[in-house]
Formats: sequence, structure tokens, C-alpha cells
Amino acid sequence: MIGFFVGALLGGTVGVTTVCLCTAASRADRYLEGGGSDRPFDTDETNKKPAR
Repeated sequence: MIGFFVGALLGGTVGVTTVCLCTAASRADRYLEGGGSDRPFDTDETNKKPAR
């Protein structure tokens, strides 16, 4: 029974860490390929300056 809890805790931690690393790598790839803006992790479109 203890093994189940240790395995669930360890597996959950490894899973969350893997998802975080994959998300960071995906965003970095998008930024390095030129598809991003000056601020690669900013997805808010309301802060853009108007065209003059």
C-alpha cells in the first residue's frame, strides 16, 4: 500500500515535470523560428501599440 502512494507521488511529479519541459521547448522553438514577437510568452493582444 505504501508503494502505491510513493509510486503515485513520484509518477505525478515526473509527469508534471515532463509536461512543463515540453511546453517550454515548444514555446522556445516557436520563438527561435521567428514566429514570435519581442516577448515570446506574451499572448495578450490588448497591449499592442496602435499603428501610426
